Amino acid sequence: MIFPALAGRNRRAVKLGGLVLLPVVFGVLVVAPYLQAVGRATETLQIERDLLARETDLLHTADRYPAAFEQGATRLVDAAPRLFGGDSPAMASASVAQYLQEASRLNEVLITQLETMSPEDAGTGLITLPLLLKGQTDLEGLLSMLHALESGPKLVRVDNLRVRGGQGQVQGSVPDPQVLSFEFTASGFMLVLPEASATSEPTQEEAP
Repeated sequence: MIFPALAGRNRRAVKLGGLVLLPVVFGVLVVAPYLQAVGRATETLQIERDLLARETDLLHTADRYPAAFEQGATRLVDAAPRLFGGDSPAMASASVAQYLQEASRLNEVLITQLETMSPEDAGTGLITLPLLLKGQTDLEGLLSMLHALESGPKLVRVDNLRVRGGQGQVQGSVPDPQVLSFEFTASGFMLVLPEASATSEPTQEEAP
């Protein structure tokens, strides 16, 4: 292909345009990729530095782990009697229900509904055993029961407490204002040992 000859003025314009475009092309094809590569390398270096700092901190505090583990084990042993036992979460939930019924009887609280809810994993080998409790009593009975659950021999957590007045037993057709209807979630706790939580697959008998 033969290009037409350019006049002197046009040749100067082409040269000037080349001089203008050359830095742009150089920046797009060379400088920009280089800067992107430098940015990625800097980011990677920072990540590696952060990781090294965390590993260094971990190494410096490693000598305190045995003592911390011993303290945690001691606290767990001390708290174990306050947990609910059983061969399964269902049996432990039944123990929580029995404990709540006994607390309500001692504090003259009428339980109208006691419903077992789904167990939840509380971490560190613990399972939360929540139960929905609804009942009726006066203010003194409710406070006495809550205090008994808080300071009793078993560890029970109370959540979502709701109280309504004048909704309880009636005298004729008029609600008794001294009777309170209440509901809350009472949760006991169960300790699951690692060997007890692991499921073992049944062995198959070999065919003769």
